[in-house]
Amino acid sequence: ERWETDYRSYVVYIDNVIKPLWTDLFTKAAKVSCTGRVQPALTTTFINTGVGVPIHFETYSGTAPLAPRVLDLLKRVEKETDQPVGCLTVIDGECCSALLLQQFKLDERDLVVPLSAKMIKPERFRFGRGSAFKPYRDGDLIREGRITLRDSRDKTVEVDARAIVIQPRGKERWHVLVTLADPEVWTCRELADAYYGRWPNQEGFFRSANQSVGLKEVHGYGKRVVTNTTVLTQLEELEAQMARNHERQAKNAKQLKK
Repeated sequence: ERWETDYRSYVVYIDNVIKPLWTDLFTKAAKVSCTGRVQPALTTTFINTGVGVPIHFETYSGTAPLAPRVLDLLKRVEKETDQPVGCLTVIDGECCSALLLQQFKLDERDLVVPLSAKMIKPERFRFGRGSAFKPYRDGDLIREGRITLRDSRDKTVEVDARAIVIQPRGKERWHVLVTLADPEVWTCRELADAYYGRWPNQEGFFRSANQSVGLKEVHGYGKRVVTNTTVLTQLEELEAQMARNHERQAKNAKQLKK
């Protein structure tokens, strides 16, 4: 199979969605586009199960980084639902930190996150025997190694993490996932499938359902119906010019009759 599916009942996906907010009132701002545009905005955090079912969301004004609050968020959701929320948490690259990996491990939870591109340097990885590249899916290759991560803020935090290396077909660059999950519980292929399953199991499902449930209905978000004064002025000028032409034509017609 192209995608493994057995893992889905054990996975939870967490993601932030930032939407611009058009308002005349004072409010916090956030970056709302890939070009760096900053304006008033709302950040909504969604928690989805491995099969794409949203179980919790909450909205903040401005920016709301996941890393400082993700563990507390999971605990609150478990308390509210009285059910465990996923054995494996999948988050995007903003939560890739040695401290957060360590905190998840101490809380007896597993976390898998992508390593940022600037940190992917072959000399940083350690590979043992039997860790050569193996076929993965669609011509991609996969292998597992180790990497030592140091927290950028707390220099005393250092973790020896598993590194799941994926090399896309026909390309030299690597995509790397890091985790402290037990290899006897989660194989490297299962971890890769869980992460790359974010699109079919979370993001694609969310996009298709977003419109129907109205989650993206934010005041002023998207298109706005406004009065285009420039166009109206041009129309008024054209109407006045047409009126003057009609008067001139009528005057010329009278003179021709004389």
